[in-house]
Amino acid sequence: GDFSLLYPSGTEGIVTIQVRDLTGRLVLTVKEGVNKGHNIIYIKNLPNWIPGVYFITVKNKEDVRQGKLVKVP
Repeated sequence: GDFSLLYPSGTEGIVTIQVRDLTGRLVLTVKEGVNKGHNIIYIKNLPNWIPGVYFITVKNKEDVRQGKLVKVP
């Protein structure tokens, strides 16, 4: 499965995306370049994650944002 993430950025640079499962285990780390303004980040070829809730953290030099991802069967 794949997913996309809409990320508004105040600056150009690199963001680190981390995804954790409900136990807090880190299941994915990705670094992506972003431009100032709205960005769509595509995460492709995910491992076979089990259905459930995952927590996403997106970090750059100035900001940390968090959200949830729900994988359905």
